[in-house]
Amino acid sequence: MKFLLLLILVSCQGVPPQHLGVKNNQFQPCPDKPNCVSSFSKQGEKSYIEPIKIISNVERAKEKITKILQKNKSVTIRKIENNYIWAEYESAIFRFVDDMEFLISEKDALIHLKSASRKGYSDLGKNKEHIEEIRFKFYQNDF
Repeated sequence: MKFLLLLILVSCQGVPPQHLGVKNNQFQPCPDKPNCVSSFSKQGEKSYIEPIKIISNVERAKEKITKILQKNKSVTIRKIENNYIWAEYESAIFRFVDDMEFLISEKDALIHLKSASRKGYSDLGKNKEHIEEIRFKFYQNDF
């Protein structure tokens, strides 16, 4: 029984997708499933989410996003490279993993965002919810 439960939990996590990262200054498009949000999707598409506006400087913005992610026990930062951050968000009960990406654009004074589920068809709005929570904390003054 324990082995079966372990097998189920591991299968919910999946392996990191090969298409993570930035190409041509943007993320790969969201798949045609309701389990992903991205600021690079077109406005009006269900997968579109607004980027975060950088109010201070780029370094401060990167520091704030990193601290927000580090304080969340469900998040593991996997990569910080120049203006790019990749983190994994793991759900508490079923251990589903979502890949969260952040691209800090000094030119546009924006933080572009993407969050996508590794497994399943629908996320029931969870990726958008997680990104909006990060956005809310980013604009708070206590970071």
